[in-house]
Amino acid sequence: NAAVLDAVVQYFYYLKQQNGGVLSSSDNASFQDALVKRATFQSGASPDPVFDERSRPELGHHASRISIGFGALKDPSIRANFFQEVGVKFAYHDLLNSDLGFVPFSEINFPHVRFRYFSSEQRFLVQNLEFLSIYSLSPWSWLKKTFSWHASLAYEVPISICSHCHVLHGEAAIGASHPLANDRARVYELIGPYFEVGKVLKRSWRFGPYFALGLLANPISAWKHRLELRLISDPMKRGTQDNVFATALWGQSWFFSPEIEARLQAKAAIGQESGRRQEASAELNYYF
Repeated sequence: NAAVLDAVVQYFYYLKQQNGGVLSSSDNASFQDALVKRATFQSGASPDPVFDERSRPELGHHASRISIGFGALKDPSIRANFFQEVGVKFAYHDLLNSDLGFVPFSEINFPHVRFRYFSSEQRFLVQNLEFLSIYSLSPWSWLKKTFSWHASLAYEVPISICSHCHVLHGEAAIGASHPLANDRARVYELIGPYFEVGKVLKRSWRFGPYFALGLLANPISAWKHRLELRLISDPMKRGTQDNVFATALWGQSWFFSPEIEARLQAKAAIGQESGRRQEASAELNYYF
């Protein structure tokens, strides 16, 4: 079958490009054999190139965003439960955005600031200032063994410790992701180190490893879902008395147009001392 041999030939061309223009002796022998067999078939018309309409960048959302929202948190150390939020993101694309016009299941954010106001305490604070966040969740397969990775740096409120304090948090991780349901969903696992610097910590810093297991799903074009569970080690107990604790993140987004999006999000810390704080929020995003 000429079409099968064409696919085999293209596969060996791909391997050759991946290996710096050189094939192993066994692969080169198979490549030459496929070329000889292909030459015995009459050449037909070249097939039309495959083009995915979803990859057209002009169909995607704009890069900058303004957000307004509200929510509630549970923290026994404070009396404020309800808050209002406003946020500004200068660029570019995150894991809960519509992937129309973008690389699916990817994130590049820089910078992103969120302000929060607690009306019962009349307290206004910077909830987080994200300098950079990148997720590359390329699927691992027998054809292309590509690692997934993540890196971020932010000035943020650490939910495992407090609701009003701040730390400088950085992390980097590597792992793999796996497509599901015709790549409408991806499961990913990442492992790597993190560090935090802040006055709320003993000796003003802590460092340790973490492991993340997550699911991203885009079952229909107008709806996206994210679930992530993290297992985090604080070996010197510089944040709380927990050597190991966990955090859970859940989010959903609905896309009404390239400019308008709505989200629901929740997160919680899980641990003997850390597991006393949970929060949930809803927000409306405008892209421009």
